[in-house]
Amino acid sequence: MISTHMRYKDQPGPLNAIAVARVAAYAVAVARAVGVATSAPARILTLLMIALVLFVPLNVSSQEAPTGAETPGEAGTPTEAQAPAAENAPGESSAPAEAEDEEKPLIEQWRETLLYGIDTQVEELLPVLSSNGVTELNDEVEALLQSSLNPRLKASIFEFFMEMNADVAIDEAVEVLEFHRDERPELVRATLSYLRNGEFDLPPEAVGAVRPIAADPYSGFTAEAARVIGEKGGEGDVEALVGALEEASDDELRGQLILALGDIGSSAAVDALVDIALNDDDARLIRGYAADALGRIGDPQALDVLKEMVSADDAIVRAYAVSALSRFEDPETEPTLMAALRDSVWRVRQFALQGVARNGMTDAVPAVIYKAEQDPEERVRSEAFATLVQLGTGRANSFVEEYLLDSDNPMNGRLAAAAALMEHDLSGSINVLEKAVDAEWSVTQSRLLGFIARELSQKEDEALAELYSKFLTHSDPGVQIFGLRGIGRNRILRLKTKVEEKSDEGNHPAVRQNAETVLEQL
Repeated sequence: MISTHMRYKDQPGPLNAIAVARVAAYAVAVARAVGVATSAPARILTLLMIALVLFVPLNVSSQEAPTGAETPGEAGTPTEAQAPAAENAPGESSAPAEAEDEEKPLIEQWRETLLYGIDTQVEELLPVLSSNGVTELNDEVEALLQSSLNPRLKASIFEFFMEMNADVAIDEAVEVLEFHRDERPELVRATLSYLRNGEFDLPPEAVGAVRPIAADPYSGFTAEAARVIGEKGGEGDVEALVGALEEASDDELRGQLILALGDIGSSAAVDALVDIALNDDDARLIRGYAADALGRIGDPQALDVLKEMVSADDAIVRAYAVSALSRFEDPETEPTLMAALRDSVWRVRQFALQGVARNGMTDAVPAVIYKAEQDPEERVRSEAFATLVQLGTGRANSFVEEYLLDSDNPMNGRLAAAAALMEHDLSGSINVLEKAVDAEWSVTQSRLLGFIARELSQKEDEALAELYSKFLTHSDPGVQIFGLRGIGRNRILRLKTKVEEKSDEGNHPAVRQNAETVLEQL
């Protein structure tokens, strides 16, 4: 009976009614079990007394306990994953546990989840930690990787460390790869992805653990291992990859091996790649990959082959050839790129714009402005804005900034202009971004304001402090959250007081939760 009382005493009115019904039923069962008076009046009186004794403590408090952050109802407002809560032990009250959690710092709640939570709780928590840039718990996560017997959880941990660019799990990765034939495929792939995409150098023993997998076309993980070697290996690995390429019959595997050779960037692979690029019997995508690899290697002996491929009938082959040519600093490629801007296939035009930017072809600014305004494909228009910002001439910059600030222009184009400025010239564009924010400030659910706030929240530049501070004053909780995240990411201590204000009652629950997270970071 004590457990029944404790479980329901803090519930709101409607749930108290349910509790009363359950207590009454329990009272009847007790009466029957102990054989209380059999006459109707006596039985009724006894039951009422039992129910009264049980019911009184149920009404001690009908106040609803805090339930944590709610999902904001405003459009564009991000939802925030909750820190998983530990389960109650049998017979214990949930109310005291919730009160205790309210008093603990959020990072301590997360630490307890890592130490004592079930696997699914940890899996839900890891993306929260990575999205908030929390590194203080890496030791606990690594310890869990070493002790866990759950392959799915271990794969999630490798993904977490990859997102965090943390090299702390390299030894564990080597161990997985040494016994890769006995491991679950998803764990092996997550391990290889961690080694490839983490922004850190690999020690020789890690590359050595990957090398035999990449050289074996029948390992089941050759493609993934080859990309690791491409990113983190060296010229000494070219021969093994070329050998695997000659043995492989699956086009998907061949494509990954070709791309890996391009990643290494060694001229030792040029002959094998030229043979594939010129082979009409090969799949068009494989030929395209070969062209791409030749472009990244940058050996001049591939120029004539690539120029020939630009005239191919197949659009995929043309597109990759244009992209590859754009990587060569050769004046003879510029007319080819300008001609490619007029290709009927949008992908070719997009690659040509990238080449214009990469080669600094400032004479092409008028043509690129035309593409930004008039091209029928939105992806090409977006690429044109990025190209203009990268070219960086006065005319190019003025066009992009004016386009962004003109509310009569199509919204997708304004979003593309803002994205280009934030991606390619953030420090030089803060003033125009402030103007755009001011112009959109009072617009209900402004797409442009929300987009700028979200993108800036992911940037690392203390010069954005004033914009972050301004976002905290907006009426939309989503904009406030982006401001908080920017402050946390850049650890702007001088805004700590304003963050504390956002953690107070009266703010949106999701805002409060994000503020508490940022305070932990500060």
